[in-house]
Amino acid sequence: MKIINEIYNQLLNRKEIVYEIEHSGATPTKEKVKDDIARHEKINPELVVVEHIYSYYGKRKSKIIAYAYNSVDDLKRMEIKKTKKVVEEKKG
Repeated sequence: MKIINEIYNQLLNRKEIVYEIEHSGATPTKEKVKDDIARHEKINPELVVVEHIYSYYGKRKSKIIAYAYNSVDDLKRMEIKKTKKVVEEKKG
């Protein structure tokens, strides 16, 4: 697991990280990646959100965009807002 970019977003109280991982076989699941990131960052897996996994065509590498929150409250605040926005877009 290699960090490509890492930014701390003070407004949202989270670390925004872009990783590149090598894997054999199929692209790893979000849950597997979430556990690997939590171990790498030495935080609770509940504080990690894997936003996207992009696999490179013909290669055994993937680019991962993830967020590591400072607390459960920060995570809930941001993820609930995102969920509400998606639901409203589907209704409208």
